Amino acid sequence: MPLSPEDRAKIEAVHLCGPRTADFLEMIGIKSFAALTDADAHDLRLAVNAHLGRPFINAMGVRAFQNAIDAAKEERRRRKRQR
Repeated sequence: MPLSPEDRAKIEAVHLCGPRTADFLEMIGIKSFAALTDADAHDLRLAVNAHLGRPFINAMGVRAFQNAIDAAKEERRRRKRQR
């Protein structure tokens, strides 16, 4: 299942992330922005590199993944406070 347009937009709005980051996350099975709260940036890197069959994601890519994870966690915290 692909990312929803809303989740894709949330990922692309994160610093260092863009359409390719969203594509990579979708490619390895991330189904939503919220799913990133349980992810590890280095594990995401390994999954993308394994899927591509070669090293591709570098340190900047790991940082982009971490930024997306942090943004997803922050959104989850905000939603909990609003309840």
